[in-house]
Amino acid sequence: RHIVALEVLNELVKANFDVKMIILDQGIEKENLENYIQQNNLSNKVYFTGFISNTMNYLQASDLLIHPSVSEASNQAVKEAALLAKPSIVCKSVGDFEEYIVDRENGFFVSIENARDEILEIIKEYHSNKIELQKIGLNLKEIVKDRFNINKVSEEYLKLNIS
Repeated sequence: RHIVALEVLNELVKANFDVKMIILDQGIEKENLENYIQQNNLSNKVYFTGFISNTMNYLQASDLLIHPSVSEASNQAVKEAALLAKPSIVCKSVGDFEEYIVDRENGFFVSIENARDEILEIIKEYHSNKIELQKIGLNLKEIVKDRFNINKVSEEYLKLNIS
């Protein structure tokens, strides 16, 4: 649902926020997304990387990850952003996010149905409060490092007693 993120960007630009977006993939919707970008004069605000192997460099350059997917089982990008102390905006009741994200403590939840407006409000609220955003990202980093530490994961795996 990249279009949701682009709609948020468009609204922020219209409201004179100084923001840019990096889109880290090149999926089947690229042509539709490029059309939306052109129609809304966002070409100087959006960068498509295409397929890349150094996603961490781009995540490091960002303030947060917008991830409005409704079909993720367990998302690696959110965990990678967490390792860089970057908070994520994700949809509630999707994947395993509720197992480690606490809304407004270490990340942000939005509803599937109203994701665009809720993402927009979160960004407006935190755009001028980078210190609080960084604290939220650091909180996410700590829980992801603890919860997904290889030692902890392997202990849980061994408890399954699979024959």
